[in-house]
Amino acid sequence: MGADKDGNMDYQMAYVGGNGLEAFVYIDPGFDATRIGWMGIMYRLGAQSNLPGFGSGDGDCALMFAFSNLIEFQWEIVPVGQATSLPCWSGGVSAGQWLHVAIVNEPSKSYSTTMYVEGAPELRNNTNMKGIQFVAATQQVAIGCAQWAGNMSTGFLGSIGEIRIVGAPLTSDKWLTARIA
Repeated sequence: MGADKDGNMDYQMAYVGGNGLEAFVYIDPGFDATRIGWMGIMYRLGAQSNLPGFGSGDGDCALMFAFSNLIEFQWEIVPVGQATSLPCWSGGVSAGQWLHVAIVNEPSKSYSTTMYVEGAPELRNNTNMKGIQFVAATQQVAIGCAQWAGNMSTGFLGSIGEIRIVGAPLTSDKWLTARIA
């Protein structure tokens, strides 16, 4: 969500010109996937199944930034004009440490989206991720919890130090990790 040059709210969060997201995340060392798997870092509320033409009846939302029961980061969106969701996944990470996650969507590379953890590109990424659909213009972004079928669900066990969302693909020299100490 953001504003146009006149200060009017832009609820669409479409970002068809590419986008970038960064977060500093700390997973509590007490994380137990059998008790609190699928923790939400950031979700755009509204079930995918409510999107026009979407073929699934599940309750996932159209934008998910989560931590799975397999101790992996997940970025999943429903791109503009598509009736399916596309994910990016990290490999397994360790709890008990601060991690920097960057997600970069590049229109010049067939709208490829690459997830980076601690600056390293992950291998399970996707293409054709043009923009981000939403269910309703006024649906909020929730930070620190998951969402399922229109209801808040699993909270986040740990800390979220900072989240940055921009409407352009970011190169690593523009990431928050590139700030001068």
